[in-house]
Amino acid sequence: MQAKYIFEGRFSAGSREDIEGPLTVYVDDCSMSVVGRERTIGRSMLSISPFQGCMFFGTSKHSERTDVLETGYELVLSGITIGVYDDGGGKDGEFDVFRIRDVRIKGTFGSAGLTINVRAQTWPGMQICYSAQEQRENAYEPIKVTTQFIVPPRDLQAFMGLRFSIDHEMFARFNWSRFQ
Repeated sequence: MQAKYIFEGRFSAGSREDIEGPLTVYVDDCSMSVVGRERTIGRSMLSISPFQGCMFFGTSKHSERTDVLETGYELVLSGITIGVYDDGGGKDGEFDVFRIRDVRIKGTFGSAGLTINVRAQTWPGMQICYSAQEQRENAYEPIKVTTQFIVPPRDLQAFMGLRFSIDHEMFARFNWSRFQ
C-alpha cells in the first residue's frame, strides 16, 4: 500500500527551476517517489526503487545501531534503471524522461526528525509524446537530480515502518516524544 506524505524540502533537476517548500513524497514497500513540481496538468517527479524507510538503520538489529543515529546512514545504488525522473505531462502529452543511473540516499537523524538527501545521476533523457505516439531516445544530456526533505518525528514510525515507537530509549537523545 502506498503512503502519501507532505514534507518540507527542496528539489532540483538539471537546469530546471529549483523548488523549495512542501514536497509530496510517496512511499510503498519497495519504492519512493518525490514530486518536485505539480502543475494543473503534469508534474516533475523522481522515483527510486528499491527503497524502504527502514533502510536508514542499515540492519535488522535496530537497537544495536546507535552509530547510525550519530552519523547517519548512506546507501549508494547503481544500475541500468534504478528509478526514473520525469517532467511534463502538459496539454500535448509530452514528457521528458530520464532513467536513473546511480543514486546516493543519505539519512541523518536530528532534533527535527530524519533528514533525507537524495542525489541521482541520470542516463541521457528521452522525449515521449503520447498524443503523437512518438519517442525520441537520447534527446537530452544526462542531468543531476537532487532532493532533500525532513521526515518530522510525528511521521517517522510510519515512514520507516518501525515496529516500535519513537519513544524508544535509543531515540531519547532527540526528545521526539514532545512532538506526539
